[in-house]
Amino acid sequence: LRSTLFKEVQEFHDAGGTTRQSSEQRAGPGQPRDHQRFTIWIMALPRLAVEMLASICLRIMTDFSTRLIEWQQTHGRHDLPWQSTCDPYRIWLSEIMLQQTQVSTVIPYYARFLDRFPDIPALAQAPVETVLELWAGLGYYARARNLHRCAQTLVANHCGSFPKSAEEIVQLPGIGRSTAAAIAAFAFGQRAAILDGNVKRVLTRCFGIDGIPGTAQTDRQLWALAESLLPRTDIEHYTQGLMDLGASLCARSKPRCANCPMTE
Repeated sequence: LRSTLFKEVQEFHDAGGTTRQSSEQRAGPGQPRDHQRFTIWIMALPRLAVEMLASICLRIMTDFSTRLIEWQQTHGRHDLPWQSTCDPYRIWLSEIMLQQTQVSTVIPYYARFLDRFPDIPALAQAPVETVLELWAGLGYYARARNLHRCAQTLVANHCGSFPKSAEEIVQLPGIGRSTAAAIAAFAFGQRAAILDGNVKRVLTRCFGIDGIPGTAQTDRQLWALAESLLPRTDIEHYTQGLMDLGASLCARSKPRCANCPMTE
């Protein structure tokens, strides 16, 4: 424990930790220099703890997002039909269809839906019965009704366009916090955290969260973690990487941990 702590303290010191001791303070009769430095830094830990831990945590979080982005660019999915657009309508449609539904099932429905309703006004003007007919087979029909109601709200209150922030998007009918963040990230490049079931599983496993996802206390912890991990740039690849990792290597059963980009 002593050697590990000394290593962390020394790295922090070498990286520019704020506390410095004079040569007189470091001097001490009959003591090895390393022991003196260790003792001095241990005495300074109470006031340095917050800064040091913040530095270590920042390094961990940056490492997570960097690894994830690099993995997504090499091993992630890049050929899904909704990945070639920044159109918030198409991104929104895909996000809603993918809730509780496999990608392979969604793709043909997505194409047919866009053929019939190419934009928000076309969806808003259609009878809800027509929307439900095109939705038949996907299940969870409240999603289709909310799509229709949301399109009408966008036409009535936003001139048929999506607002550009997750905070505004989440106010729309049928759009939750994670879906709003995905739309804002993919369509507008906003740094917003997603937290669907796959992402909860990834974060719980990677960061050793002991609670049960879905409970209020654990979800609060996961939301705070998800927001703290957001990279400053390349939010689109990062967000897609979370989705891809949760849907592939970090599957619910038989996860392939040996291939995970977070494995040392």
